[in-house]
Amino acid sequence: MLFEDSENKIYVTKVTHSDSEYEVTFRSSGSYDSGGATLISGLEHARNNNSFTTHFKAEAEATYKGEPYELSPSGSSGLNYRDGDQFGFYLFPPNQMKNIDLKEDPLIEVTITNLQINLWVKK
Repeated sequence: MLFEDSENKIYVTKVTHSDSEYEVTFRSSGSYDSGGATLISGLEHARNNNSFTTHFKAEAEATYKGEPYELSPSGSSGLNYRDGDQFGFYLFPPNQMKNIDLKEDPLIEVTITNLQINLWVKK
């Protein structure tokens, strides 16, 4: 679990490996009722004229054997779920994979910052 309060959660849905890339995907879920909704996410969902836009705002860093690695976004979804969205990061830049041996030490610490509070209120 990356984040949890009484009404909002952000958790890992999958970690994938293809070729030389590792990717971690997070799912955000919030709360909603007839008066509005709340969602804490790595994404900012904003109103733009008569539609919604999504902006990737979260930043991430991995620490492996004490060495920090800045992570880059791998993708995101809009509000494709009834109560949330998805966003992800590539765990290591491909040019730095030569320094990583997950068989020797499989622990990676990931820190996500700049989470967004999305609030919608029915008028």
